[in-house]
Amino acid sequence: MRKTLFFTIGMIVAFGAIYLFERFDASSAAEKPEKPKMRATVIFPAAKGSEYAPVAFSHTSHARFGYKKCKDCHDDKMFSEDKSLNSNKITMDAINEGKFCGHCHNGTTKVMQGGKDTDDVVFAPAMEGVEMCVLCHNVKPREAPKAEK
Repeated sequence: MRKTLFFTIGMIVAFGAIYLFERFDASSAAEKPEKPKMRATVIFPAAKGSEYAPVAFSHTSHARFGYKKCKDCHDDKMFSEDKSLNSNKITMDAINEGKFCGHCHNGTTKVMQGGKDTDDVVFAPAMEGVEMCVLCHNVKPREAPKAEK
């Protein structure tokens, strides 16, 4: 009885070790591309002295339109390949000239769904005379905690 128990435990340990070894084999890990470290939402501070709120950029909401790889946007044409915060000197003037966000947010680029263009267009900072500022400049400062009485 005892030999059977030790044999069974030994087999379980052996198969478990084989499973773990195959699953975490260093050679197979080297073949897998490293997943990029991406923050789902990036907060860009407003320019000093600006009356506008900071901008929240959502990688997740943009990825749903088909931009799945970093290089789709970080190609040194739209945004710098250097993905550190503030590596791009983004200004509203540059956006209105079609740089950075303005590459797509120009009022003429078609919205993509399922990898295909739709009839809708991506909003621009100003469309049909209406300022769209709050669509991007929408980060509210955290309220300071109130002192207890």
